[in-house]
Amino acid sequence: MIHCEWSMACATRGLLFQIGGIIFIALRLVFIFFLYVVSLFAIPSLIEAASTLWQITQAEEISLFSTDINDINSSPIGHQCSLQKVTILGRFRKACKVFVTGSFVQWNLLLEMRETARNVWMIQLQLPYGHHSLRFVVDGHWRLEDSYPVSADGNGIIHNVMHVSG
Repeated sequence: MIHCEWSMACATRGLLFQIGGIIFIALRLVFIFFLYVVSLFAIPSLIEAASTLWQITQAEEISLFSTDINDINSSPIGHQCSLQKVTILGRFRKACKVFVTGSFVQWNLLLEMRETARNVWMIQLQLPYGHHSLRFVVDGHWRLEDSYPVSADGNGIIHNVMHVSG
C-alpha cells in the first residue's frame, strides 16, 4: 500500500510537470505569434517613414523650417510688396499628405495642403505679383501638377510655374 501511494504521488508530479511543460510551450508560441504580428505592422511602417524622409532629403535639398503661413508674407528685402490672394490646387490620386513649396518661400518651407474633394488638394496664400516656380511633395515624392505650365530652372530642374497678376 505504501508503494502504491508513492507511485501515485510520482505519477501526479510527473503529470503536473508535463502540463507545466505544455503551458510553457504554449506561452512561447503565443509570444512568437505576438512578435510576428508586431513585425507585420511596425517594421513596414518604420521602413516607410524612413524611406519617405530619405526621399524628401535626397530628392533636392529642402529645409523643413516651418509651415507657418505668416512667414511667407514678410519680404526679405525690407519692403512690403502688393499681395494677391491665390489658390493653389493639386490633383493627386490616392495621396495621403501633400505639400507645396516654391520660389515664393525661397524653397525653404513645405506648406501643407488640405484635401477639399476626393483627390483635390488646396491651399490659399497671399503672394506678390509676378512669376513663381512651385513643386509639390506628395507622400514624400516630388511631383509636378499637370494643370500648371512647366519650366526648367538654371540647374535643369523642372518646376511648375504660375503667374500672379494684379
